[in-house]
Amino acid sequence: MRFFAKKEPVQLRNHLAEIERDTKVGKLSGAEGARKKKEILDALRKLGETLTTE
Repeated sequence: MRFFAKKEPVQLRNHLAEIERDTKVGKLSGAEGARKKKEILDALRKLGETLTTE
């Protein structure tokens, strides 16, 4: 994931919001959206970002 490679947590969070939106409107399946969200959340954790349940 190029955002992780560049250590850009803001872009990762923006991408996470896009995935959530795409899942809600049916552009992504629930399983695919969940997989991508997990990948981004794992990358944010590795960068030391604080995560909440929002």
